[in-house]
Amino acid sequence: MTSSNDPNRASETSAANKSRQADRPAGKTSQRRLVSRLIGFETEYATLVADDVDLTTTQLPASHSIFHAICEAIRRDQPTVAGLFDEEQMFLASGGAVTFESHPSLHALPGGLIEIATPEVRSPDELLACQRSIDSLVADAATKMDLDLDLRILKNSSDALGHVYGCQENYETDVASGLSLVIYRLFVCLLWAMQIVSLIISLPILGIIVIIISAFRFLRGRSGQFPPDPADMFDLVPNWLSAAMIMMLRIVHLPTVVVLRFVAKHIAFRRQRRILTSYLISRVALCGSGDLDHDGCYRMSAKAMAIDTVADMGGFRGERPIFVYGHWLGQY
Repeated sequence: MTSSNDPNRASETSAANKSRQADRPAGKTSQRRLVSRLIGFETEYATLVADDVDLTTTQLPASHSIFHAICEAIRRDQPTVAGLFDEEQMFLASGGAVTFESHPSLHALPGGLIEIATPEVRSPDELLACQRSIDSLVADAATKMDLDLDLRILKNSSDALGHVYGCQENYETDVASGLSLVIYRLFVCLLWAMQIVSLIISLPILGIIVIIISAFRFLRGRSGQFPPDPADMFDLVPNWLSAAMIMMLRIVHLPTVVVLRFVAKHIAFRRQRRILTSYLISRVALCGSGDLDHDGCYRMSAKAMAIDTVADMGGFRGERPIFVYGHWLGQY
């Protein structure tokens, strides 16, 4: 940094600054955004009934009823709207979303996770403000809901039984560039063709599944319309039979999964994964939530016990990756 007491030089500098300001396009500032892509958080909150009365598991409220009670409390404070493809999902006036994270067969049992997503924003300070607002939102809803319970909202990433959940980060970025992008698009075309073949092969299997489920519903006096949620169709079928039917569908789609896994591991987001992996692993030393295992040993990361790979589908065969691509399977 330099300074000068020469008035002529000072006036020249001032004139030059004014000239540069005049050359800037109207309505634009000289500051650049810290990030130019959309970013967002999704947080899965656990619930805990902290009443003094000793309640058994059967006396605890169903997870589905707690979710609806919290949603109703949120609706009283702000405008909301149901999701277009999932009526259970509730969108907030801010652009965030509330979702019930539980398998349909477990809705009547205690537990379940309440997932709230922030709106997608373009700066870290906006994202932090949105995250803190939804933390307060769900905590206030737990105190204002109609159920006569002392319900606590837990923002953790694992429980004593080894279940892993918590915060998920979403970043908008380029999937590939140059030759990698060309290869990626060729694989996308291949995946679409494979999915058409898988659909044709799976139609007879789906027909057999519908016939079997209809037979069980008829034998148990529940003939008529099928439940709106496909997952509820297997409620009346023995576990071994439903597992066999699901396994047949998985075998049909296995080639698609294999190709998609190759794309996820070796083509998509290679540059981002190379940069982000070390950052995501090392940052827990500064801001990890921590966790205690059954032996009382402290771990800086609450999810470290479950993570077993860098990039994969996530849950298709029980894997727990850092970068999850399982939602891509729904597009094929």
